[in-house]
Amino acid sequence: MRDETSPAEGQAPIAQRLRTTLTRWISALGSVFRTLGNKDTIPYCALFPVSIGFSLSPQFSVSNYAGLLFCHIIRSGPTGGQLLTYWVDELHFRAHGDTLQSQLSIAGPFLTGPAVDLRPSKAWWKRYPVGTTILAIAALLGALSGILYTVLLFVSSPDVVISYFEPGILNTLENRPLVIPVSVTSEIRFSPVKVALLRPSLRSHSPEATELLNIDPATFEAATIPNLGPGQSVPIKIYAIAPQLPTGQVSPKSYTLAVEATAKAGIFRFSKLAKTGDRELRVWTATLKPVITRVNSLASNTCQVDATLYLPKQYPQGLQSEITVTGSPVQITDLNIAPTKDHKTDIDDKRTTAKITFSTPPLEQFQEYHYTVYLELSEATTEALCRDLSNRMEAKF
Repeated sequence: MRDETSPAEGQAPIAQRLRTTLTRWISALGSVFRTLGNKDTIPYCALFPVSIGFSLSPQFSVSNYAGLLFCHIIRSGPTGGQLLTYWVDELHFRAHGDTLQSQLSIAGPFLTGPAVDLRPSKAWWKRYPVGTTILAIAALLGALSGILYTVLLFVSSPDVVISYFEPGILNTLENRPLVIPVSVTSEIRFSPVKVALLRPSLRSHSPEATELLNIDPATFEAATIPNLGPGQSVPIKIYAIAPQLPTGQVSPKSYTLAVEATAKAGIFRFSKLAKTGDRELRVWTATLKPVITRVNSLASNTCQVDATLYLPKQYPQGLQSEITVTGSPVQITDLNIAPTKDHKTDIDDKRTTAKITFSTPPLEQFQEYHYTVYLELSEATTEALCRDLSNRMEAKF
């Protein structure tokens, strides 16, 4: 790069001359700053004497000389001047300075030496390595996270959700072991939470009353979670004993089951109650005995008796059944049952006792089997007569 214009360039338009000169200066200065920014090199200067008429040709380029950063001519008087050259370091000058001197036909340098005070200033964001900056930001974020975690240990809200593994009705037999599987989930993002299970409650519908479920003591020990992590979910099995049904009750009794627990998270916060949604619990009796649900006097001489059998277990082959009506005050002409796939009716000679045997279809556990008995008489029926006959009816399964 040079600081004077050759005769050929003087004939070019002014705008083109300015653009060419500016481009060369920017390219040269960029190379200088990039090189000088390297802490492992020390720039080197060489000052050559030149004649009064000396100039750099348009074909001259500093890129032709390895290590040459830039050069310019200093006019010091009517007798001559100096060519000032800047090199990357002394080694590059020693290797390529003679070539420059020979091609420009100039005398050897009369002044050489390192440019120890020539350093470009750096922007503040370039003064530190990228790795150091990243580590500093990571350390700052880690410190903020630690502060946030410490604060949340004191003020976190104990948000815990308890849910059943299986929705729907829960069936069991009276006075039998009962297993209630639930899941405890923490909805806190940062702080751990302590969860302690409470005794589940049962609310009966008829009569309206609330009682606590009888829980195995080991359940409370296993159901206490001292340190439930953020977002974690833990399964818990509650082992209990089903309540006993009232004396004489054959049909299942319905309860509303609710599982509760206390949750404690923030040191400065009170414990919070976590509760499942309501779930129906049906308690069945182990006794296999039908219950008459309706007695109806049909037209003419037929009594209709509807009954329900509550099944405490599964009967894949069905049941062999027998229904007997004894001591009838009127004559019985026929006895039928529906639904059934086969039946047989026997009536004594006096037509005061009738018996029917039949087979039920396959029966599932905790289901209801409904059937209807049709009793045909020798005279017109009444509601009271049909009710009296239903009381004389005995069913065996």
